[in-house]
Amino acid sequence: MLEFTQNPVVASKLTLGPWRIDQVTDCSLTSISTRAQDLAEVQNRLDQPLPQVGQCHGDAGQGLFWSAPFQWMRWAPYVDAPPTHDEFGELAYVTEQTDGWIRLDVQGADFSPILERLCNLDLAGFTPGSVQRTQIHHIGVFVLSLEDRLMIWVPRSMAHSLVHALTQAVENHLAQAALA
Repeated sequence: MLEFTQNPVVASKLTLGPWRIDQVTDCSLTSISTRAQDLAEVQNRLDQPLPQVGQCHGDAGQGLFWSAPFQWMRWAPYVDAPPTHDEFGELAYVTEQTDGWIRLDVQGADFSPILERLCNLDLAGFTPGSVQRTQIHHIGVFVLSLEDRLMIWVPRSMAHSLVHALTQAVENHLAQAALA
């Protein structure tokens, strides 16, 4: 019998200068899509407000972020059952996304100097509660700004490449800072 194990992209807490990058392995991701006329009822069933364009609600444990018109992604611990089609019936289309994405949390000092090297986010307006779909090193990702961290959702197949790009950018930044 085959036994599958989850290989973490970040073997342990990766510390790079004043930043720490962690892979959160006990988190599920679910997309929820609906029609305009069903928004109010979907919001009632979720028991929390649906974020507007470019916004997210939540904390490191669980939350929602806007991903497309009439579509949101919900992250939550595995122990909390993700929403299912049965909860919403014909009101929403619910798709489990956990196997397709990896969550990386970046904590520490302001990460703006690193992101400026890698992507086109408007960092001046990227405050806690913001989310943006962008590319980092030619990899499509969702970047969320929370109170105490940046949360990056990256396709599983590209996670090693993203961690490599982040590592290289941090090392370059620290080397330039040491020369100044």
